[in-house]
Amino acid sequence: MDEFDINEFAMRLKLTAYESYGNLKSLGEIAGIDNISIYTQKKASEPRAKVLYKLAKVGVDVNYLLTGKKIKDTYKEEYAKVLKKQVNKLIDTIDDISDKRPD
Repeated sequence: MDEFDINEFAMRLKLTAYESYGNLKSLGEIAGIDNISIYTQKKASEPRAKVLYKLAKVGVDVNYLLTGKKIKDTYKEEYAKVLKKQVNKLIDTIDDISDKRPD
């Protein structure tokens, strides 16, 4: 399992703030997080669950902040795995039926 990288988190938090909220300060105000910049500095503090919760409540993709994978992409990957299993089951069923057919 990959380790949590606070520098990557900080970079993604800044990027999200600027892309979706104009700047970091605005995101902090909207989310109700005082001193949000402490999570983006060189020796940044790791975010606690309460901070992540506040970010999620205002629509920030916390999965992206933590892992770099957007939640919609994660769902697509999981759905693809499920579909692959279903296709493999169908192939096995077809093979079983084919094996039982008289020549």
